[in-house]
Amino acid sequence: MAKKEDYIAEQRRRQKELVEFKKAKENGTLEIKSAEKLLPKTKKEKFFNFLYQYKAAFIIVPISVLGVIFIISSMVNAPKYDYEILVHGTVQAADEDVDKIKEYILSVAEDTNGDGDVQILVTNTSYNSADGPGAGHGKNQKFNIEVMSNRAKIFIVNKEIFDSYDQLEESLWCDRFALSEFDGKAEKIENTNFGKLEKTKDEYYVCYRIGENYDVPDALLFEKIIKK
Repeated sequence: MAKKEDYIAEQRRRQKELVEFKKAKENGTLEIKSAEKLLPKTKKEKFFNFLYQYKAAFIIVPISVLGVIFIISSMVNAPKYDYEILVHGTVQAADEDVDKIKEYILSVAEDTNGDGDVQILVTNTSYNSADGPGAGHGKNQKFNIEVMSNRAKIFIVNKEIFDSYDQLEESLWCDRFALSEFDGKAEKIENTNFGKLEKTKDEYYVCYRIGENYDVPDALLFEKIIKK
């Protein structure tokens, strides 16, 4: 009941305002506020008006600045790797075996960039081709990007991948390694200082790519891997 009375009272109030507005208009006494009268006068009013007008900028600009700072900070503080090793194959290399490879490399690797620490990045892009035609699409793309970037010099691949890149017009792999007695393009993992990969159900090979640059630290590391 109260709601109905409130509604009726509101309607009457609006009707009264409308009548008064019409009378004022007919009598010429209607006061229309000019734009000048609506402008903020005091410093406080001007400040809040400024905040209202540019509230979007006050939100977007700080967020953008923080985003740029975060990106730059991430780039500056990103680890500088002494060595980058790439593991790739059509049969999944087990994480336990990849950890074993990294553990051995850490035991023989040296600090090449002078930061007082040995940082190694071992990227595993291997996959199981038996999972279907599209199983390795993303992994193969990542592998090809790494190959084109020319960062990694030491590759650990299974025979299928090794053969496919060896049959190119210009083989990806080095024919003869100058700093060691290694003769050929690849060495079976179980014949290297890694030892046999216990969990990985395929034959993997370690090979070296000279690429555009001859990298002495990577070359020396490769020698340690294959030397008995």
